[in-house]
Amino acid sequence: MKTLIAILGIVLVGMTTVCPLGCARHNKTETFTKYGFSFEYPAGYEVDERGVYRKGDANSDSSGSVVLSKEGRSSCLLVWDVNQETEAQRGESDLRAELGSYTSDFEEAFGESGGSMQVGDIVEDSCSGHKMLRCYYVVVWSGGTAVSGDVGQVYCGESRRSFMLFTESSHKEDEEDALAFFRMFTSSLVCH
Repeated sequence: MKTLIAILGIVLVGMTTVCPLGCARHNKTETFTKYGFSFEYPAGYEVDERGVYRKGDANSDSSGSVVLSKEGRSSCLLVWDVNQETEAQRGESDLRAELGSYTSDFEEAFGESGGSMQVGDIVEDSCSGHKMLRCYYVVVWSGGTAVSGDVGQVYCGESRRSFMLFTESSHKEDEEDALAFFRMFTSSLVCH
């Protein structure tokens, strides 16, 4: 999973994302239901099933990724992967280390591309009845354009899958709006 996360961090560097103003306040939603889980997303967004990066594998119940975009601009990435460890084996320190490793790789990748990334504290939240770790981030490109969003990780012991969710919005959205957009996905995720 660490390798997948590092690869996704680098892939996201290439995604220039500007969420339409008010992205956190969507009234109409659609539902993605496939691969043994479901979540709601804003109506009008395109769903692109990307599969497992660098492996050439298509999405399956055990692993994959979905990118949501509107007007060609990505604003959400959901990645899932089966993890053979039990929930008890996968303690909070492991989850924090994995999310911390992801943010370090992400910061390094942004620095190499002429940008900087500020990452907030990793905080505990919940998603689909499970503990979720998440953090807020802001990326500022060398030209001054900024994006912000949240990244979170949740482990479902019943389906034995880890889910990573990345959301991005424009610099015009504040931390509360970015979190509301993120929670639109996490509040509707049914992971098993």
